[in-house]
Amino acid sequence: ARHDLEGLREWLRERHDKSYVPAIVSFHPADRILHRDAIVPRRLAEPEYLPELAREKFSITHAEQWHLHLLHPLEGEPVAPEGAQRPVLFSGISHASVREAQQFLLDLNLMPYRLEVGSLPVIGALFRLNVQRRDTGATVLVELEDDHTMVAILGKEGVHTPAPIKIGFDSIVQAAQREFGLADEAAAREFLRHTPPELDIHGRRLLR
Repeated sequence: ARHDLEGLREWLRERHDKSYVPAIVSFHPADRILHRDAIVPRRLAEPEYLPELAREKFSITHAEQWHLHLLHPLEGEPVAPEGAQRPVLFSGISHASVREAQQFLLDLNLMPYRLEVGSLPVIGALFRLNVQRRDTGATVLVELEDDHTMVAILGKEGVHTPAPIKIGFDSIVQAAQREFGLADEAAAREFLRHTPPELDIHGRRLLR
């Protein structure tokens, strides 16, 4: 089960005899940033430019408490501090979220050798797959959170990031409870977890 930490700990103990098990971990913290916008790259040489962008675009008042990176929206390479205005992809995560994830893993006797936000590797893999398949159409990546949904559109000009949709998994749970006459949200979550045949027929109604 999703929150069965004791079950996961026991599963690890049965398969590993080390006190700490090395792990490469991908995670999706709620406060992560993935946002395309235009900046003036040459101004990145100014110490206050990136903190100023963080305040204006993401209401981050203490940029020093965040990992913030600017990437080319198509190539994925870091943006050099040179040139005129151009679109970039903001990628960010708070130090607090990193520490929380690290502590969570250590409590499970997992030693994170690598810890990364999962969105960017998935985007890179989708771009590579499209190249291999010679697929020139756009690809949409959907990340469903509890209270909202994040969307990234991968196209010829790189990654585009529409505004988050204010519907998440919690809304789907509530709709399933109503649609299928379930007793409570816990029953609805269990119902969705097992993906019953009824979802094939009525699943679209949960996204209205």
